[in-house]
Amino acid sequence: MPFKAEYEGVLAVAKDAAALLNAELIHLGEQAYTGSITTKICNSIDEADALIAVASEENGNVYYEIGLAHCQRKPVAILTSDPSTLKFDLRDHRALVYDPANPQAIRDDLVKTLAIVLTAPLDQTQYLASAFRGVSTNPTTAYKEGLQKAVDTVSAQLNLTDPCVVMSVNYQPEKREIAFELKDFMGVRARAFVDVNGIVRSIKRMLR
Repeated sequence: MPFKAEYEGVLAVAKDAAALLNAELIHLGEQAYTGSITTKICNSIDEADALIAVASEENGNVYYEIGLAHCQRKPVAILTSDPSTLKFDLRDHRALVYDPANPQAIRDDLVKTLAIVLTAPLDQTQYLASAFRGVSTNPTTAYKEGLQKAVDTVSAQLNLTDPCVVMSVNYQPEKREIAFELKDFMGVRARAFVDVNGIVRSIKRMLR
């Protein structure tokens, strides 16, 4: 998050959410350190189980850190006061929208979001809805939008023929990823793996 007083209320919500999950929240702005701040940030992301990012403004440092977390396949809960300001690369990721005048209102949603990735539940429906979350505020619609985006990504990369039908979706809790298979109009089948942030990591054309 940017080091600005206007975000103190959001930080307080993050601390409350962590406390309710018996998790430790670390904010580097409140820690003493020596040496390279970049090294400290990278090491902290590497050690974290999950991250919370406040992307309410165009802050290069925040975007850089979200990118580092995504590359390490670390789950990131994105918070914003205005989703229309999110840059292109983050626009199709789920973001919790808070009211700057009352950030505490998103506490329960933040707790649910973090609980899904921290506890790795066996309930794959809950996990899938989180990872495939689209931009809609309705969970069912958002899940369908997110899954369709993943299907479109696979279809475009493999030059599949529309329409493509999803044959199966499976959550793999030990890897914190989702595998789904689809078949195109010509009968070509493909499998893809999606990480906890909804990013398609691996795509394979399957033998008939």
